[in-house]
This record gives sequence, structure tokens and C-alpha cells, in this order.
Amino acid sequence: MGSAVGKYLMELFAKPGDVQTSSIAIFILGLVGVTVCCLLFNLRSVFHKPPSQIKKKRRRSLGSYVNHVSTVSTTQHMRNRVHRKPYSESHPSSQQVTVTCREVPRYQLSILCVSCGRVPSKKACRYSRCGECCRANKASVCTAHGTGGSAALGIVEGALDDKPQELDLSYMNLKQCPSRIGYVGTQLVCLNLINNRLTELPEEIGLLRGLEELFLQYNCLKELPDAVGQFHKLHELDCKNNHLRKLPRSLGNLSSLSIFNATNNLLQSLPSEIGNLARLEELCLHSNQLTELPDSICNLLNLTALYLGENRLTKMPADLGKLIMLTELDLSSCELMELPDSLSRCTSLIKVWLSNNKLQTLPDQLGRLHQLKELHVRNNCIRYFPASLSYLQLYTFSANQNPLLYEWDGPARAKLTISPDTDVPPLVELAARQVARCNVAWMDGDLPSELAALLRSRKQCSSCEGPFFRFYQSEVVFANIGIFHRVPLYQQICSPFNNMHCQPVDLT
Repeated sequence: MGSAVGKYLMELFAKPGDVQTSSIAIFILGLVGVTVCCLLFNLRSVFHKPPSQIKKKRRRSLGSYVNHVSTVSTTQHMRNRVHRKPYSESHPSSQQVTVTCREVPRYQLSILCVSCGRVPSKKACRYSRCGECCRANKASVCTAHGTGGSAALGIVEGALDDKPQELDLSYMNLKQCPSRIGYVGTQLVCLNLINNRLTELPEEIGLLRGLEELFLQYNCLKELPDAVGQFHKLHELDCKNNHLRKLPRSLGNLSSLSIFNATNNLLQSLPSEIGNLARLEELCLHSNQLTELPDSICNLLNLTALYLGENRLTKMPADLGKLIMLTELDLSSCELMELPDSLSRCTSLIKVWLSNNKLQTLPDQLGRLHQLKELHVRNNCIRYFPASLSYLQLYTFSANQNPLLYEWDGPARAKLTISPDTDVPPLVELAARQVARCNVAWMDGDLPSELAALLRSRKQCSSCEGPFFRFYQSEVVFANIGIFHRVPLYQQICSPFNNMHCQPVDLT
């Protein structure tokens, strides 16, 4: 084959004047020559390689694996294996044990103290120091060695001379607040004691009468001192995430307080003096153990936000409607069975949370809350909603997990549909309405038995809020509330044939 290729190339060179053909022949000849040379060089390097180079290359390939093995003396390891007794000698009945090599963990040297260099430092120390050196540093704030107290004492001592307006002692692992903190001066406006382990506050703290902001959250406080009532300029008091079981009565002396937060504590009751906080705008008592609220809480006329969720409340004060400035009300995850009818007078409400309670009905005049945009009533015992709910333009409405009436349940709807037989109420009905409307006090025996029986079964009109007893008209219809909910709406009208006095809700 080689001779044929050579003969073909000779013929190409023999042709005179054909330059292109000659160039192609030269290129092919050069390419074949280079290929043959490379092939011969590779065969020579394989068959004539010295043995020393092969061993050397093998050692290099094992180098990456050897680097992963811990630096333990090979001689000592073999000596230990020689002196170790086989397992079969001590236990003749045992089978043969196969000894395998495994990586020995490296010995981790402890880091020496960066200050003295003689004693190992504690691993959790943020300064990498030993206990003696860490405690000797007055500016040290170390949880491992508990040095926050000395650092806080140094900050307070410096504040006695500097007279600052703000003092920050947060995240210092303090178990006790420095007692000389009360002598910093009345120029102090803000005191921050967040995220420590304080169990009490010194009485001397009451000397800081210029305080406007006091932050005590994330501590272990069981009670607040009575000296807190001396902060007449205090605007914000935050003591959430503590262990407070009660509040001092002197809290009512904080005439300038606008924000009070005691979320996530152990409060079981509130002092009646809390009603004296005339400028209070935000009250946060979420996640406590409150069972009832004092009636004086309805005196907080400037209150705009009230958060009482996750408590043990069973009822709300009857005069809740006095809080006409209220915009947000959270009563979720309590044990409420009913709401006061006066809630419909809180016409500034925008957001209301009532989920996870035991509510059976909502106030009939709930539709008067024309600014209400968000209503949550999930997981209650509600079968129907008041007809006035159709007046609201809710952006968010959640009513899942309630035993609502079904639209195809005819018998249940028939029981709630009542129409009077006559156009005019009976005289006994009119007399009972007049007694109830005028709030006449009576006792057993003062009134006829039939009239007294009527007064014990008082109901309220869904339209005019007037009292009625046996003469009324009621109906249930279904309507779309919000975007995704079609719910039953129920209304009771005390004067169905006198539209000038009592206008029913048009549900058609």
C-alpha cells in the first residue's frame, strides 16, 4: 500500500505546470510523516522507561491519599499492634477478628488565652480568654464567663459623669441592674435593658423622672416596682416577654403614656387604675392569662389599638362602645361566647380579629362599622350573621370552620322564619317594651306574672336596636360577603308593619 501511495505521489510531481496538485501532494506527505514520527516516539517511551521513574510516579499518585491520614507515628502504631493481645486469646470461643486500618482522629490543641498566653481559653468565650483574664477586663461582655455585670457597672459609672440622654445596657447577660443607675440624672430620656436576665428592678430607678422611653423586654421580671409610677414624662413602656404576674397600681400615674406593651407574660388581671391613662393610644396584652378586664378600660378614649388575643377572656365590658377612636381590635384565641352590642358604636374600626372563640352570634348592628375592611371570625360557633353585614365593603373576610346554615337546608331556615299574625302588638307586649325601654327597676311580685315572664326574654331589634319579646318578624337569606363567601344573613324586626319606625335590611 505504501508503494502505491508513493507511486501516486510521484505521478503528481511529474505533471508539469499543475501548481495546485503539487501543493496538495506536499501537504499530504508532510502530514503522514508527522503522524509516523509521533507514533514511533510514543512506542519508544513506553517500552524503554526506567523502573525508578515508574515507582516515583506511583508514590506521587498516593500522595493525595496519604495527606488525609492523621499525623500519627507509624512506628508507634505498629508497636501498639504487636503488643495488643488478639481477641481470640482472651475469648477462646470467639471467632477470628479482622483488624482493619482506619483514620485516627487528629488531636486538637486547645487555644491559649490571648492575654496571658499560659492558660487555655474557654471555647465559648467571645474574646478567647481564660476566666481570670476575661473577668479582669471591665469592658468584657461574655456569656461564658458572666462578665456583663462589671461592664454594665462601668457604663453606669461613666454615665454619672457624662450625663447622657440615652443609656444602652442591652444584651449584657445582666442578672441584676446596677443600683446606681437611678443617679444618672433626670436628663436621661431613653433607657434600654433589652435581652438580659433581670428578675427585678431597683427602687432607685424611680429617680429617673425624665424618662420618656423604657425598654424592658426579653428579661425575667416577675413584677415592676412601684417607683415606675414616678415616670410622669414616659411615652412608651415595653415589657413584653417577661414573667410578670401583676402590674403595680402606680401604673395609673403615667399620665403621658401612649404605648404600653406587656405581651407574652403571665398577667391574670389588670389594675383598675389603668383607666387613668388618658393619653394611651396602643395597649398590647396579647398572650397572657387574663380572665376579665376592668370596666375602667373603657375610659381610654384615645385608644386606637387594643390587642388582647390568646387570653382566657369570657366576656368584654358592656361599655366597650366608648372606645370610638379604636381602629384595630384583636380578640382572637380567647374564650368569648358573646360580644357587647355597644361594639357597633366603635365606628372607627378598620381591622377586627375574632377567630378561635366560642361566639354564637355577632352584634346585630355590626353593619354600622362603615370603615371596617378586615373581619376574621374563623373557628367559632356561628350559624348565621346579622343582616347588617351586607352593608360593609370588606376587603378581607374569613368565616371558615363555622357550623353555618346550608342554603338547601329548608327545615332549619323555616324554624328561623317568623311572621306575626296581627299588625299591632298585644298590650302586654307594648307594656313590656315600655318598661324595658325606660329601664324601670322591678322585683318579683311588683308586676303581673305574664309581664314579668316577658321581661326575662328580652331581644333586640336588628334595625332600631329597640327591645321586643314575642311580636316580631324574622327571616334568613343568603348573600355574598367579601369575594369568596356566601353566608346566611338573619334579621329580627320589632315593628315589621311600621316602616317609618323600623326599617328592615333589604336582602333581595
